[in-house]
Amino acid sequence: MSDLHQIAPLIPKDQFMRVPEVAHLAIGGEAPMLHSHLAAINDFFALKSNGFHGREVEIMAQLQQTRERAGKLLGVAAAEIAFLNSASEGLGQLVNGLCWQTGDNVVVEDIEFPSSLYHWTRFADQGVEVRIVRQDPGPATLDKLAAAVDSRTRVITTSQVSYLTGRRYDLAALRAIADQHDALLSIDATHAAGVVPVQAEYADILVSSCYKFLLATHGAAIFYRNPQRLGDLPPQTVGWHSVAPGHSVANPTAHTLAPTAARYEAGNPPFMALALLNNALATLEDLDIARIEQHVLALGSILWPALAARGLTLLTPQAPADRAANICFAWPDPATLVSRLAAENVLVWGGDGRIRVSFHAYNDSSDIDRLLTALDKLLPTTQ
Repeated sequence: MSDLHQIAPLIPKDQFMRVPEVAHLAIGGEAPMLHSHLAAINDFFALKSNGFHGREVEIMAQLQQTRERAGKLLGVAAAEIAFLNSASEGLGQLVNGLCWQTGDNVVVEDIEFPSSLYHWTRFADQGVEVRIVRQDPGPATLDKLAAAVDSRTRVITTSQVSYLTGRRYDLAALRAIADQHDALLSIDATHAAGVVPVQAEYADILVSSCYKFLLATHGAAIFYRNPQRLGDLPPQTVGWHSVAPGHSVANPTAHTLAPTAARYEAGNPPFMALALLNNALATLEDLDIARIEQHVLALGSILWPALAARGLTLLTPQAPADRAANICFAWPDPATLVSRLAAENVLVWGGDGRIRVSFHAYNDSSDIDRLLTALDKLLPTTQ
């Protein structure tokens, strides 16, 4: 690779586990762990060992700091951020919180993550239609999606960045389509948050897993509900954490829902997972998301033509504005190639007839070199 294409990591590789030894290009499936997470967990254990004060004062202060950092990342108020156990749970808040009518429809793409497909099928016996938009690989055009929306569309549900093709949508453009038909917009930002800007205010709800590009772990997910358009969305479970203070034994069932998004947190949020998220968000804050976006797009601009030159069929748009951190190419037996690349110390994801290469701030041009070298070694025997 020429000196013109040498790209250094934004975060030193040695701040992560495994990253110095391998070309870790699989963060779209699982993030490598920051070494600093070990200290974050130790700090959490110390707070938890401080009894009631440790939880109600110190851990709750850390929770608020995490909300503020997540809100800053998504461009919304901290009060509108809730932390649930998974992105799927967040989608369920919308799916189960709406009053469905016979003839309503939901518009979703065939390339959407399963959680965004399965949820809606539960209402088929009520006459709710799930409209599947078939998307071909290529530029991130919204034409097909828009054509499927009509006056009976209750929800448009999609990912800002596709986990299967890597295409990226403009959230303002999606908002315009939804507004034209008075539909709700549900966004999964799992493959966007942490690597490209996410303007959550354009969505009615927005969810994101935290164990991928947000550099945290399982058990916690971000849930945003737009207070202007869905302020009356009822929580699907109600517990002591989702109501305003003031429980009284004299009137034990009386309660008022919290005015903030905390109303969707029925019990204690997943504090330990959020301690790691707080540490991860602090790491991302030190860089600025626009700088990370520029970094991953630059790496993708090197890899995309290199893969095309090897005769591979790219499933991700080439234009930087239409993609984010994922570059996907077709492959007939992805499991075998993933295994053989892993034997060469190159980690990628494979499934559904494709290989996905994912970049983050710790990647550099040497990771591309290692991937291409391994592919050149394997291509004659695996194609």
